[in-house]
Amino acid sequence: MTTSQLLIAALGCVVVCGVANAQVLYGSLTGNVTDPSNAAVPGAKVELAGAYALKPETQITNVAIVFMDDISHTRLNQPYDAPWDRGIHAELVDVLTKASAKAIAFDDLFTDAGTNPAASDALAKAIRGHPRVVLGADLGSGDYYGLSSETKVILPHTNFLAATPHWGFVQIKPDVDDAVREHFHGWEDVPSLSWELAKLLDAKTTRTPRSQRKERWMNYYGPRGTIPGLSLYRAVDRSDLAVRDFFHDRVVFIGSATQSGFSGKRRDQFKTPYAGATEPLWPGVEFHAIQFLNLMRGDWLRRLGRPRGDVHCDRRDRRDRHRRVLLLLLFGPGPDRVRPHRSGGLGH
Repeated sequence: MTTSQLLIAALGCVVVCGVANAQVLYGSLTGNVTDPSNAAVPGAKVELAGAYALKPETQITNVAIVFMDDISHTRLNQPYDAPWDRGIHAELVDVLTKASAKAIAFDDLFTDAGTNPAASDALAKAIRGHPRVVLGADLGSGDYYGLSSETKVILPHTNFLAATPHWGFVQIKPDVDDAVREHFHGWEDVPSLSWELAKLLDAKTTRTPRSQRKERWMNYYGPRGTIPGLSLYRAVDRSDLAVRDFFHDRVVFIGSATQSGFSGKRRDQFKTPYAGATEPLWPGVEFHAIQFLNLMRGDWLRRLGRPRGDVHCDRRDRRDRHRRVLLLLLFGPGPDRVRPHRSGGLGH
């Protein structure tokens, strides 16, 4: 069956199978991407708010996010027009160390000595106390809207690099419509935050030569909240005994999640390809966490069709993939693939 014939069959099944499934099939025929189970998902330009229903429910138990959110700004008395008190970050790292967090990644910049030397010293000391901390660096492009032609990498301040040698840039790669679809991990000696963390934890893909520049598409595990998170003000509350259990043996990302303004200087909220008209923007730190999970699990999305570099692509395999998509359209994803997602962990 040719692509045109398959598209006609898809349009003919709209009444029987529903618009959503037809959109999924159409997406698979227009250069979109697929997960390892061959379930078609929206790619470059196809939007499908209900696409989560086509993916199996994923419970994330090894990663957590600490949000520098609006309520933490208020409760910890932190301004929106200045950097956070590094003493609070030092306290957080100390809490995570005592909780035996597996690793810590800062989607935040500590590129100067700071205005409070005592707080900066406390943060550097806390970082030295944990064996796996990755700090944020800046590509010098000013924002997340594409990279400047001549980047100038701005590393963490030497005081912090003396505490940990691990750093990765915090830029991500939004599309022209502000949605994040594709991984971006930099190049040799200039890694992304998620790549450096995955390499530190010995992800299989980071051991493969030239794998850093490989094309990868974001595999979203569910709606916002699938990766459990906690507000910063709660994370540093030592009277809450549940906090230590929550962070135990987890990889912890730390980043901004403000709704009413900016946390520091950088805008840090973006859309997902699945976002409906009423869904709020996601904080940048969640995209870093998803990229990291994709790398560790090896389940990033891949393009349908001819593999890159393979000039002898097997046409029969390609037809088989199209037939599988048609079966998905006709009979649905099956009972195991239509369960709703739940938010996990502690609320924030």
